[in-house]
Amino acid sequence: MHIRRSGSLEIPLPPREALALFTAEGEREWVPGWDPVYLHTEGAPTEEGTVFRTEHDGQETVWLILRWEPGDGVARYGRFTPGHRVGTVEVRCDPRPSGGSRVTVTYALTALSEEDAQDLETLTPEAYRAMMVEWQERLMDLVEGEAS
Repeated sequence: MHIRRSGSLEIPLPPREALALFTAEGEREWVPGWDPVYLHTEGAPTEEGTVFRTEHDGQETVWLILRWEPGDGVARYGRFTPGHRVGTVEVRCDPRPSGGSRVTVTYALTALSEEDAQDLETLTPEAYRAMMVEWQERLMDLVEGEAS
C-alpha cells in the first residue's frame, strides 16, 4: 500500500523562519517527544546528506535530508522505518502578503508490511487535515509565546 497526503497551514513567519521549524532541531520546539539523534552530518544539521534518527511509539525512523533550500523555503526528507514504511516528506513554505508563510507538508509513504498497510489506511485525508490543524495550533502557541 502507498499513500500520498498533502496539507497546508499558515504561520506568521517568513518562509526561511517557518522552514526552520520543520528541521530536526526546529521540531524539538513543538513536537512532544521529538529527540533526533544525529548519525552523520558534515556541518550544520540541516545540510543535504545529514542523517538522523527518531523514535516514536516504539518505532525507530531513520531520516536523510535530500534537499535543503532555505532561500526557496523548501526541504525534502527521506524516511525509513525498518519493517514498517519508507517514503518522503516535503515541506514547502510560500510567502503570504501578510509577511507570513503558507506551509505545505506532503507525505508519500509505502507500507513494508501488512500490519503497516492497515496503519497507513488510518491516515485518511480527513485524518491528515486534522493533523495539520493540530500542528498549526502547536506552531501558533510557539510563535505567540516567543512574541510575548
